[in-house]
Amino acid sequence: MERLRIEITRLKTVKAFATIAESPLNVDLCSVLEQVVAELTTFLRKANRTLQLASLGTSNSLLTAYSN
Repeated sequence: MERLRIEITRLKTVKAFATIAESPLNVDLCSVLEQVVAELTTFLRKANRTLQLASLGTSNSLLTAYSN
């Protein structure tokens, strides 16, 4: 979670969460899911277009994987 708050590692961390959510290993992210979603929503408001698109894609992956 700390990596999402550091600007240098933010984009890679967002993409990493998408990769984990899409993984066939079914990794349980429930312990951090609420915090990740809260951070992703703030990234959607930022001016960085690449970060916005990555956040949107990760949100979609998380919703697909953990919608139950």
